[in-house]
Amino acid sequence: MSNVSCILSVIRLAKRSFADAPPLYFCEVKVPKRGLRWSIRGAGIREDKLILDIAALEEGSRYARLQFLNPDGKVLKSIDIWQSTDFTIKFELISLDEREIRVKSIPTDPDVWYHMGIASAEDFDRYADWHKFVENLISSDGGGLLAVYVGDEEFSTTCTPGTEYVIYGFAYDDSEVRSDISIFRVSSVSLPRNYDVDVSATWAIYNGKALAELYPSVYGEYGDATCVFVFTLTPSNAESVHYWGLLHAARSETMSLPDMLIFDYLESYPSLGWLDSKRGVYRIPEQNIAGPWGFFYVAQDESGAWGELHYEEVLLTEDKYEDPRTAPMDGFDNKKTWAVKSAASVAFPAPIRFSKASFMQVTESFGGF
Repeated sequence: MSNVSCILSVIRLAKRSFADAPPLYFCEVKVPKRGLRWSIRGAGIREDKLILDIAALEEGSRYARLQFLNPDGKVLKSIDIWQSTDFTIKFELISLDEREIRVKSIPTDPDVWYHMGIASAEDFDRYADWHKFVENLISSDGGGLLAVYVGDEEFSTTCTPGTEYVIYGFAYDDSEVRSDISIFRVSSVSLPRNYDVDVSATWAIYNGKALAELYPSVYGEYGDATCVFVFTLTPSNAESVHYWGLLHAARSETMSLPDMLIFDYLESYPSLGWLDSKRGVYRIPEQNIAGPWGFFYVAQDESGAWGELHYEEVLLTEDKYEDPRTAPMDGFDNKKTWAVKSAASVAFPAPIRFSKASFMQVTESFGGF
């Protein structure tokens, strides 16, 4: 058994008054998740301070809840006792590749409940104070409903290639953070690059209705579109056997969209980009015209290694619409039924045992393509 002593400032909670008799307080000690409880009583204690020596906790226990009861058993006040200021988590890397990270967590106290998660280093480092990071994590994950674990655990999650991550953990019980944060930084393996391959591009925007009326056989399906984005891709050499065009949300301070994320995006969701097509076209939904948008284009060699990723910001304003008579009439041969992989296989199982607020991957498509 271990002894835990504490001084708690309380109001006089309950007492039985007898002539010249000291007040009698009742206190119930509970150890959550263990199903253990004891009742103790103290008499003749000062009204402004309550000093309790709790000797009924199990050896190694660090968390107890004191419930002050009236003589009828009604709970008048609950106070937690927690002694875990030295709690830390050691992380050991089990395996690492382009798209999966596997780690083992080893807490210093095997009986302490803790939360563990992963965030991109870019997101984590935005917070000068880790307390703010945790506060935001809790509020965005159901107001404190974080998954908790006890003892050694093995975790795995999918990841973006060539990206630095922060794996973190902290003691967490009863919706409260109980220790400082422990972190472990790791970078996933990058996808292969070949800067000898390249592609150039030109693009223009048109009014969809005007295009459909002028060239119904080519653009007839875009007659209800306020704005249509049309682009042309030209590989720079014979090594550039594959090339992509993608219109997406623009890069910003809150969504930097690094090269590796875009490459991973194209390999994992090939239907959202135009592959090995001389020309491509995107229908822009009216509610999304304001943008801004980003146009990405890149080449690959035969093995799937990526060249330089080009990026242009696009503003789809009416004053930039081109004469529909200049629109191209052929070359729209999108090979969306297959995609060039730069890894032997691409698997995206659901992240295991990680907070849903801890890991963000670009998965949204901007409807109407």
